[in-house]
Amino acid sequence: RHSARIQQSMGDFTRVAQESLAAQRLVKVSNAQAAEARRFEAVNEQNRRNHQRLLRARAASNPVVQMVAALGLAAVLAFALSRVLAARVPVNEFVSYIAAMMLVMSPLRRLVNVGGPLQQGIAAGSGIFAVLDLPRERDHGTRRLDRARGAITFRNVRFAYEGAAEAVLEGIDFEVHPGETLAIVGRSGAGKSTLVGLLPRLYDPVSGAVLLDGVDVREYRLHDLRRQIAYVGQEVQLFDATLRENIALGMEEAEEAAVRRAAEDAHVMEFAAQLPQGLETRVGEGGGLLSGGQRQRVAIARAILRDAPILILDEATSALDAESERHVQEALARLAAGRTTLVIAHRLSTVEQADRILVLEGGRVVQSGTHAALLAQDGLYRQLHQLQFNA
Repeated sequence: RHSARIQQSMGDFTRVAQESLAAQRLVKVSNAQAAEARRFEAVNEQNRRNHQRLLRARAASNPVVQMVAALGLAAVLAFALSRVLAARVPVNEFVSYIAAMMLVMSPLRRLVNVGGPLQQGIAAGSGIFAVLDLPRERDHGTRRLDRARGAITFRNVRFAYEGAAEAVLEGIDFEVHPGETLAIVGRSGAGKSTLVGLLPRLYDPVSGAVLLDGVDVREYRLHDLRRQIAYVGQEVQLFDATLRENIALGMEEAEEAAVRRAAEDAHVMEFAAQLPQGLETRVGEGGGLLSGGQRQRVAIARAILRDAPILILDEATSALDAESERHVQEALARLAAGRTTLVIAHRLSTVEQADRILVLEGGRVVQSGTHAALLAQDGLYRQLHQLQFNA
């Protein structure tokens, strides 16, 4: 029990320290140093108390075991002595009993000392095994897929998160033809990101079906399905590796020339050429040595190298300045050419050229059409458009 508490408090200690260090700029600007120091002090104090409880328990266990062993030895000694005095046990056997008891004492003490680390190991292992025992991602599909045409169909799809009472998506019906660009817009929380997450099977629908080239995505092998999709999101995940390694993520067999072409098409070489080691320059933890626009271009280069027939853009330019957005938009236009593209955007100016626009509200499709057609209707799209452009 004490070991389990220590594992929990150590986790809290590490989490608070990591959060404070990662957000040090926000902490300083917000004058929150004192509050963060108090938060760290609280978890540190709890960790200290848990360690003290464990040390007290260990300190108490040794004398208790020694006492029990001594009482046991005294009982055996008294019993053996009574047998000797009654002439039922020879003296040499009595001495043998005493010697055997004394030999047991040392291993018993060592066994007690092993108990503490053993309990700590069990407590730490229980957390690891709890993760290992989680159900694996379901991959029962058997159909192979070399390269998809890119036809996407949602048929009366309903989705709700496990344990949630209300559905996030309800009655979703639409089709996207190969090479078509479909924009998905709506207020925050309308279910846009959840909807596109159903295509690579990050989630499975509660009812209905998602089809790729006329086949339910659950029938495809998961590896083959996800190989058809390139994703560029608002929050770019980069590893503490070189630019080249980040671009070739999951495609380590890619040739150097292909990586360089992808970097050039995504305007990565514009800043990589100024770095000390070019594409072999490490980008730091989370890509911290690069700006937001540079990280975004690396993500686009990754998608270009992947050369997938389906492209998902999830708020890919929402956090960029005008100059960075211009570079990224040029790279995205080059990337989307000839591919089935799903675009999620809050800024409606970025989706005006889409072949079709879906408007989500409360997990349902409330409007569908081109930019011009939707503006002509008195609906949610026109309201959102007026709000943004009036602002």
